[in-house]
Amino acid sequence: MKDQLKKYIKLFLSILLSGVILWLIYRKMDFVQLAATFRQIRLLPALVFLLSFIPQFFLATVRWKVMVRRIGGVTQTFYKSFQQVVGSYSANLVIPGKMGEFVRIPWMRKLPLNTPVLILVMLEKSLDLLAVIMNLFIFLVVYIMLTDNNLSILNLITLILGLFIMTVVLLYYFRKGISSWIEKRFKGYLNKKSGDFFYFRWKQVIGHFDQHIQWYLLISILLWLVQGFEFFIIFWMFGIRISLVNVYTGCFLALLAGALPVSIAGLGPRDAVIITFFKGAASYATLAGVGLMSLFRIIIAALVGLPFFFIQTKES
Repeated sequence: MKDQLKKYIKLFLSILLSGVILWLIYRKMDFVQLAATFRQIRLLPALVFLLSFIPQFFLATVRWKVMVRRIGGVTQTFYKSFQQVVGSYSANLVIPGKMGEFVRIPWMRKLPLNTPVLILVMLEKSLDLLAVIMNLFIFLVVYIMLTDNNLSILNLITLILGLFIMTVVLLYYFRKGISSWIEKRFKGYLNKKSGDFFYFRWKQVIGHFDQHIQWYLLISILLWLVQGFEFFIIFWMFGIRISLVNVYTGCFLALLAGALPVSIAGLGPRDAVIITFFKGAASYATLAGVGLMSLFRIIIAALVGLPFFFIQTKES
C-alpha cells in the first residue's frame, strides 16, 4: 500500500513539475503566431520524420532480441521482440522519466529466462543513458571547437560528462576488485540484505556487460543518433537551417534533460532546453513549436505501440 502511494505521489509531482515548466515557457506565448508556425510545416520533411521511426524501431528491437537471447538464454522471433519493445513505448506517456520499458517485466515472467527481466531492462536503460552521454560529450567537444563558445556552462557540462565517462570506464575495468573490497568492507551489512538489494541487482547488471558489451553499446549509440536526427528533421520541417553538429548538441542536451525521472514523457525540461539552447536560431514561437513537435516522437511511438501493449498485456 505504501509503495503504491509513493508511485501516485511521484506521478503527481512529475505532472506538477511538467505543468509548472510548461506554464513558465508558454505563459507569454502568442498562440496565434504559434498556430501560424504549425501551418507552415513542410510536407516532405514531415514524411521523412515519420519514416525515421522505422530504423529507430528496428535498432531497438534488434538490441532487445539479442540481449534476451545472449543474456536471458531465450530465443524469440523478431516480431515478438518488436511487440515488447514498441508496446512498452505506450507506457512512456504516463511513467516518469521514460521508464515505460519496465512494463515488460510482467509480460515476460512466463519465459524461462536465465536472468530476471528487471536486470535486462536495467541493462538496456543503462546502455541508453551511457549512449546519450557519450554522444552528447562528443558533440559538445566538436561544438566548442567549431564555435565561439562563451558559455561557461557548456564547458562545465563537458567536463562533468568527461569525468563521468572516465569514472564509468575505470569502475568497469576495476569492477571485480571494487566489488571484492565492498563485500569485505561491508560484509555484515550486506549479509542482512535480500537478493533484490540495489547493490546485488547492479552487480548482476554489470556482470552481464562482460560479453558483447561493445555490440550492445554500438547499437545503442546508433539508436540515439537516429533519434537525434529526428530533431534535425523537425528543424527542417519548420524551415530552420542549423548545422548538424548544433542540432545534435542541443538535442542530446534536451534528451538528457527529458530522460530525468522528474517529468512526464520529458515534457517541460526538454522544451526548456530547446528554447534556451537554440534561442538565436529562430523566433520564440518557432522554437516552442519545435519543442511541441518533439513530443510527437513519443506520442507517435506510443500510438504505434498501443495495439502491441494490449496484446502483450493480454498474453501475460
